[in-house]
Amino acid sequence: MGVASIARAGALWGVAFTPWFQGRAAERTAALARAEQLPQERISGYNPFAGAVVDSRRSALAQRVPAPFVPTAAPGAR
Repeated sequence: MGVASIARAGALWGVAFTPWFQGRAAERTAALARAEQLPQERISGYNPFAGAVVDSRRSALAQRVPAPFVPTAAPGAR
């Protein structure tokens, strides 16, 4: 009788607490997914910004580059 009672108590304990354990596991999984998603979203946002900065620098440098040197005759020379 004692072993059967322990077995029943263990089965009832499992029935009662399994949903709780599964809920905690699901919450942990969801938290991990959110934690991984945030850096990915940040990277997705930084890439276009970095591209715009690079394009802006390129255009600024292109405007600053002087015209190529064109040699001219020395004054008084023909």
